[in-house]
Amino acid sequence: MLFEPTVLKKPRCRSCGASKDYVDVKGTRCTCTLCGNTWTTGFSQEGGSWCPVYKRFIDNILVNEKAPPCIQENNGCGNCPRVEYKVVRKYNDA
Repeated sequence: MLFEPTVLKKPRCRSCGASKDYVDVKGTRCTCTLCGNTWTTGFSQEGGSWCPVYKRFIDNILVNEKAPPCIQENNGCGNCPRVEYKVVRKYNDA
């Protein structure tokens, strides 16, 4: 099962009120093609290696403290066929 990324709706321009058809979103930056206004969206994007067996990102705690037996079987998490890359989008209040 592949991870489905979250699809976000395009915002309207904050200064001239142009419709979403005139707003380009690249990462966390929005630019209005009519007035040239740019602003940062409240969303941030993070990605990393995801272990579907333990349902968590692969980090120091998983590898060294939990030390699952599949790490030794596959000679590390990088060789595991189940590991996938997962992208998470979060909304920042600030």
